[in-house]
Amino acid sequence: MTLILMTHAEASSASSDRDRPLPRYGRSQAKKMAHRFLSRSVTPDLILVSSAHRTQETGAIILETLSLSAPVRVEPSLYTGMEDDYLAAVSRTEDSYRTVLLIGHNPSISGLATVCAGFSVAFHPADAVFFRSAVDSWSDFALTGSDRMDVFQL
Repeated sequence: MTLILMTHAEASSASSDRDRPLPRYGRSQAKKMAHRFLSRSVTPDLILVSSAHRTQETGAIILETLSLSAPVRVEPSLYTGMEDDYLAAVSRTEDSYRTVLLIGHNPSISGLATVCAGFSVAFHPADAVFFRSAVDSWSDFALTGSDRMDVFQL
């Protein structure tokens, strides 16, 4: 199984934090990361996003750039949640999904990556970390961590 942790791309300001869209530069960042996914032959089967517009827009750009039709699941707990909330969202994922992309927010996304990696992992907008594991269940992945990690930064 592969878990991809990614921060949303650079966002503009808006009257509500939850409604912040991606500017042209942020959309470009998301497309660049999608091309990095392609270069590594990694395509998500499922995308988990928060209720914030910027995570959903980042996910939509990833899907469009990769020409995928993977389902996108909005997990409201990812908007204000901490590492435990992110792990809970992963552990609730159906095991039929073998590659999951979770698009979230700092500091929680870097905190979870640090827990999974065992060392500090910093994220900038649209950065991603790939964790691979031989486990067959997302609940086991959340408990055991990964066997291999790749860091993709723009």
